[in-house]
Amino acid sequence: MLAVGNDVVDLENPDALGRSLDERFVRRVFLPEEQRLIFRDRDPDCILWVLWAAKETAYKIISKSCPSVHSGPLKYRVNLEETSLFPQRSPDLRSGHFTCQVETPVGLLMIGAQTGRCCVHAFGSRGDPLSGGALHLKVFRLDHSCVRDRDESGVVRSALGRYLSRYWQIPFARIDIRRDLNDRGWGPPVVYVDGTRAPVDTSLSHHGRYGAFALFTGGCRPSIFS
Repeated sequence: MLAVGNDVVDLENPDALGRSLDERFVRRVFLPEEQRLIFRDRDPDCILWVLWAAKETAYKIISKSCPSVHSGPLKYRVNLEETSLFPQRSPDLRSGHFTCQVETPVGLLMIGAQTGRCCVHAFGSRGDPLSGGALHLKVFRLDHSCVRDRDESGVVRSALGRYLSRYWQIPFARIDIRRDLNDRGWGPPVVYVDGTRAPVDTSLSHHGRYGAFALFTGGCRPSIFS
């Protein structure tokens, strides 16, 4: 089964604005060649967060099979294809599609990224692409009341649960999405149906006003639904 990852960044969140001007942050997170990509683009903040989201997505993917893998951003080198480095982005819309080749401590990963007017979303997978099934991606605005309550994680879990309820045609109450505690701390989110782990892989993300998930579903209807 594929292992999936994703990351979303709200480009208009106060902690995302102007970070390309923060030299200390840029040096701490990005390798010299990545810094050059940032500073030569006409929208350096946008490119900065594309690179960041690609690194985060890659780490989320490989940490599922290699829990002890290093999470430091300088251990992940992002290369953008020349054709996607300067997409036809309207200056006011920031729309673009990127293909990111990420060199990780355990090998290469191909990560996709999309930029919109207000956010960046990166996504990718690792595993056997011939195993069947489908990759589902969703980015959405968080409910403002939930944002005020700082319950973004719960909102994203609920959104995924309702999506699966419709996809599998089962009651929402049968679905539970939680992180299990292991010897290294809390693991990635896992989907359960009636207390049994479902044969899917998922990745959740939220930042500022946005939530997102990536979901890989197996190629057949699980027996737990019968």
